[in-house]
Amino acid sequence: YDKVEVNFNQYFDSVLDYFKVKIGEKYTLVNDNFEEKLPLIYDKISFFPYKSKLDRLLFERDGKKVVFDIAKWQETNLIFDKIQVLDDKEMIVEENGKSGVVDYAGTVILPLEYDAINYTENYSKEDGFALVLTKNNKSALYQNLKFYTEFIYDSMTNFHSSIKIEKDKKYGLMNAKGKI
Repeated sequence: YDKVEVNFNQYFDSVLDYFKVKIGEKYTLVNDNFEEKLPLIYDKISFFPYKSKLDRLLFERDGKKVVFDIAKWQETNLIFDKIQVLDDKEMIVEENGKSGVVDYAGTVILPLEYDAINYTENYSKEDGFALVLTKNNKSALYQNLKFYTEFIYDSMTNFHSSIKIEKDKKYGLMNAKGKI
């Protein structure tokens, strides 16, 4: 092997007692007997945080991010250009330059029709992160299945515990519920 990296049991109490190994430019998982348990097609293998346990992995292959289900020992249908974990329920995904939000079962929460989705520093255990969605060069604030503003702002960015907004070259501050 060109590289032997990590035994996943070091980090999680799980049934995944494998090592990540690199052969050439590709990765696979091997057991204690160094038997390959995956095809040698992955550019990257990493943890996929989910409810603080290891039951999924995140693979990269052919320019795509792929969520792998350890219990079923197969790739899921969660295959996207980009995947960014939000919390233990949802993730921001991107495909063909458009972003959306899906849950870990693959249910679409926000369709892949936004130019960008960014999370703010505003988080609550009940509602999750407040998100800034951009579509057609206008931004809106969204959280927990609810839009708090329309797509009327030229920009929205984190500003300490608030959100700095810009509209018609004027600036202000907004809270996570859309109050100015």
